[in-house]
Amino acid sequence: MNIQNENKGEQIKILSIEILPEDYQEKVEDGLKKVRRTVSIPGFRIGKAPMQLIKRNYEKSIIADTVERIVSDEIQKFISDNKLQVLGEPLPDNDQTSFDLEHSDKFHFTFEIACQKPFDLDYGKVPSFTRYQIVADDSEIDNYISELQKRYGKYSSPETIGENDFVTVSYPESQSGNFHFEDLNNEGQKLFKGKKANDVVKVDVNTIFTSDVPLAAFLRTTGALLDKSKPNELELTISYIGHLDPAEINDEFFKKAFPDGSIKTVEDMRKDAALHIEQNYAPNAQNKFMNDAIDALLKHLDIEIPEEFMKKYILSIQKDMTPDSLNEKYADYEKSFRWQLLENKLATENDIKITEDDIKQYVRTSLVNMYFQNFDAESVSDRIDALVEDTLRNKETRKNIYDRLFDDEIGKVLLNKMKTTVKKVTMKEFTEIIYNIKPEDEAAPKAKKSATKKTSAKKTATEGEVKEVKEEKEAKETKEEKPKAKKTTAKTTASKTKKSTPKAE
Repeated sequence: MNIQNENKGEQIKILSIEILPEDYQEKVEDGLKKVRRTVSIPGFRIGKAPMQLIKRNYEKSIIADTVERIVSDEIQKFISDNKLQVLGEPLPDNDQTSFDLEHSDKFHFTFEIACQKPFDLDYGKVPSFTRYQIVADDSEIDNYISELQKRYGKYSSPETIGENDFVTVSYPESQSGNFHFEDLNNEGQKLFKGKKANDVVKVDVNTIFTSDVPLAAFLRTTGALLDKSKPNELELTISYIGHLDPAEINDEFFKKAFPDGSIKTVEDMRKDAALHIEQNYAPNAQNKFMNDAIDALLKHLDIEIPEEFMKKYILSIQKDMTPDSLNEKYADYEKSFRWQLLENKLATENDIKITEDDIKQYVRTSLVNMYFQNFDAESVSDRIDALVEDTLRNKETRKNIYDRLFDDEIGKVLLNKMKTTVKKVTMKEFTEIIYNIKPEDEAAPKAKKSATKKTSAKKTATEGEVKEVKEEKEAKETKEEKPKAKKTTAKTTASKTKKSTPKAE
């Protein structure tokens, strides 16, 4: 075997491997013997077919498989021995490759290997930027307390429908629906106010709600599937009328809502409400910070990507992509690759590792917060352990949780290292910033959990997945793919490494 390598610029190595008969003959002979022992050939007992017949039928395919394994092993050995940080995967140079089983027993392979160029994480080069902290406003605090009052309020079933009532109706084909009286527009309220259980109201349901949201909820569908192009006349039979009187704020209310005795005054309750609201908003602000931090780092740090090689690599993976379409999207791909290299370096330099115990503890904490806050920890420990195991059987859920925890650790590093100026804003102001809406513009759309980048999708998915597994457990008891950069060993767990590269945007 002859192996040679040469440099092609600063980041590309050309690796040439010549495979001679003596490199593979012994392995091929062993492969032929194994086939002879196991293959079934008409006219011969298993293991008794002539070797000449076995060679004629199987030798070439065994040579091909053996040579490919040898080449792959040599490439990995070359990368390991030279401690190369590889970008993408080694690409074969077909013009310099000779692998003709019909006419030669010597084979020659040539590969291009792209290597990461060292770069410094110099935070001093990155200017300060704004980091937003979302604070609760008075109306949000009022709504939070109002929901607490409803939670500990008194339920009743009045004879007739009135304000603040909850109504259940049935209609043909065994269908049923629910709505709050406040979800009805003026026309709808006039039709239902004063009605009793078993009364029948014939109505076009498309015309009685304040918006498509309560209409879709009533029909158990989504806004996208609503068809309001024609009337939807239904005979609604009132089957239940419910009413909730919110709890008065007094000593009894504080004891029920805060049994640990930590909150005894309205002032303390408002502070606690603000804390909970701001904790829920924190991921939005963190996602915005991560996006801005990534953009600033990539703009001011010198992280070089070999463009010609990376384009060939992307085209080798995306078989349906043309060079022209790649040129249009390449800036996004390059940004993704550069961020992945930066993320790997951050993980290595800061020894970021996510363990199996970290993942289990995250799931456990999520379950306790969602379902078991009012239980004695020891009494439900075994049940929670079982739910943790159920949750983590789903590989996608496990991966999403790992990604979230890893990104959280990256975020902590950046928060500690980068220069920022904190600005406190309400959620409305934050939404206007995200969507670049001026105060005099129309009302801003509701802020999404994510700002713009990859971290957000992970952060919103995992708790839902934990909840879904828990609910499934209780029920029993009762895309165009983007190329990925080659990973370093920095992001490993007991189970699986994190995905390689964020998708091009």
